[in-house]
Formats: sequence, structure tokens, C-alpha cells
Amino acid sequence: MRKYLLAVMLLLGLGALPTAAQAQFCPGPGFVFIDVADTDPFCPVITWIADRGITLGCNVIDGGHRMFCPNDSVSRSQTAAFLNRLADFVLPLSCANGSVMQWDGSAWACSLAVGPAGPPGVAGPAGATGATGAAGAAGATGPAGATGPQGPQGDPGPMGATGATGATGAPGATGATGAQGAAGVDGKTVLNGTVVPTTEGTDGDFYLDTATSMLYGPKTLGAWGPGTSLVGPAGAMGATGATGPAGTPGAPGAPGAPGAPGATGAPGAQRLQGVPGPQGATGAQGPTGPAGATGAQGPAGSAASSSPTVLVNASNSPYSVTAADYTVFCDVTGADRTVTLPTAAAGNVGRIYVIRRVGGGNNECNVSSVQGGTVALDNSGARRAITVQSDGSSWWILGEAYN
Repeated sequence: MRKYLLAVMLLLGLGALPTAAQAQFCPGPGFVFIDVADTDPFCPVITWIADRGITLGCNVIDGGHRMFCPNDSVSRSQTAAFLNRLADFVLPLSCANGSVMQWDGSAWACSLAVGPAGPPGVAGPAGATGATGAAGAAGATGPAGATGPQGPQGDPGPMGATGATGATGAPGATGATGAQGAAGVDGKTVLNGTVVPTTEGTDGDFYLDTATSMLYGPKTLGAWGPGTSLVGPAGAMGATGATGPAGTPGAPGAPGAPGAPGATGAPGAQRLQGVPGPQGATGAQGPTGPAGATGAQGPAGSAASSSPTVLVNASNSPYSVTAADYTVFCDVTGADRTVTLPTAAAGNVGRIYVIRRVGGGNNECNVSSVQGGTVALDNSGARRAITVQSDGSSWWILGEAYN
């Protein structure tokens, strides 16, 4: 039984249930119960039994504050203490000889003992009606009652603070090894060959025909379905390059043909032979012939179809493309992936890469360092694959696939 219920039962038995309290906390005689608010419906009852010494509270905080502990259970010994204090308040401790304890309608009081009624006497004659007597004077106030005996021992005090935690015990023995888990699901494979696939692989696999650059898959219900070309249309021919520097001078022209011999003159008079004349100067060099026209620049060659193929997935994303790569399959199953192209430096002029998004779900394959920024290969009707080529300064998109 809770303490506040016992307090209500005691007062209901006396017909003396109070109606109000006068403090923020429920008041007692010279103190308040700090764990019972004055708005508590049981506060008037608790105040009444506290004022009359029936309860002393469960814990004394200081001279003006105590605790009532309204939700604590009441033991049989505590119940006996409550009833003893109630009896000390309600009932006189003793009555004089010849008196008995009797309820007078509002309290218990001592009164003279009255013996049993005797037999009825003989009815006498009716007397004359007497005059009405004067009202008697009010009786004197009786003396104050004697001080009651020492009350019983109070309720037990609150429990002491918890002691310090003991030292940690030695570690226990290692438990037995658990049973081995079930085998994981087989992974999927990207196969390749030089013919159209028929019975190769299992459901979920991909197949690359390296002879035609066609990608098949994923294989579903044992069938490969139509393939997707990884090679985009040929790009437009590049602009004519700037005129090269002038060539080195040509070799000297061949000597001219000797002139025709002149006609033989008539014999002149014989003279002494003259001194030979000086040699004539070398003739001027003939003009250099015009340079031949520059031939049209041929299209940049691509990596061989047998170049390595790489698969990007959760184990190696983000992935940086190397000079040894050509076709990059970007598997987005489970999460977004990132593919980073190398710098489009002079050493990569004409180099071509093919990046293809594969796998299930709505995740993206983000290809960075493309001209204009990062390209997202996604599953919402946009690009699924791109072919890029370097011009020495940027990676340009040559072709796109949307399936």
C-alpha cells in the first residue's frame, strides 16, 4: 500500500478530510514536504496527518524541509506506527474510575458509566406543569490535557550512497569459433572473343566482340540479345595544317650544252701564237623549281582492337585511365563510379578511348577531364557511352551511344 493511500484511508475513517493547502509545496507543522506539490490532490490529507503528528515524513532535509516519499510502499511495522499515533491523537489515554470512553458525535470523550436500566416503576399521577426555569450559566472551560507519551521510532532513513565500483575482473576465456558463413553469390564476368556470342557465359555476364567492337549483355534468361556498337561514326576531317617552313636550297643545275661550233674562217696570215686569254666566269645558277603540293592529312589511327579492356567497379573506383587502356567498362552496380582521363598532352595526340556504362540500377559513371567538364553516363535516357580523342590540349567527344 502506498503512503498517500494510507493517509486518505485514515482521514476517511475519521470523517476529517481537509480541502486545501497553503504553500508551493505541501506544508507540515513548521516545514514543507518538497516531494509533494501543493497542487497534489492528496496534499490536504498529508498536511492534516502531519499537523497532528501521525506522519513524520521519510527523510529530514533540514529544519524547514522534509520528504514524504508518497510512492514508497508501507510495511506492516510502519502501518502499526501510523495507527498508534492516530490513536494517541483521537483517543484519550485513560478515563477516571467509573467513567467510560464514549463517542459524543464529534470526538471520543470520557463519561460516567451508566448501569443497565431498572424495571419501569408505577406511573404516578401527573403533576402540574411547572414554570420554565431560567437558562443555566455556561460551564467553565476544562483544563488542558496532559502531554502525550513519546512517539514510536521514526521511519528508516534513506539508503546510503552506492560504494565505489570494484576492480575489473580478469578477461574470460576466448569463445569458440563460430560456424563458417554461407558461400557468397558468384560474381559476374566480362567475356570477349572474335565472334557473336551464343552459349558463352551465364546470366548477368557481358561479352565484347573485339572483331566488330560490339558489346553484348547482360545475358538474361540464357540469351545474349542484340549487341551495342562501341565505335561511333567517323569524325569530320581536320582543318589543313599551317604551311611548313621553306625547304633547303636545291642542288646546282647541270651545266648547259656546249654551243654549236662556228664556221671555219679563212686562213689568215700566219702570226705568232698569242698568249692564252683568262678563263670565263661561271654562269649564274638557274632558278629553283616550284615545291610540290602537300598531300591531305590522313585520319588519326586508333588503338588496336586487341588493346587491353578494363572493368571499373567498387574495387578500383575512382579509376585513372592509362596509356595501355582502350575500352573502359564502368560497372555502376551498387554505387556511382568515377573515371579520370589522362592529361591531353602532346604525347596523347590522336589517342582514342571508349568508355561504356554497364551494370544495373540508376547510378552514374562520371568521366572527368573531357572538353567542357565532367560527362555523366546515366540510365535516364541520356548518354550511355562515349568515344573521345585527344588533340594535344583537350579530349573531344567523337561519338555517343544512347542505348
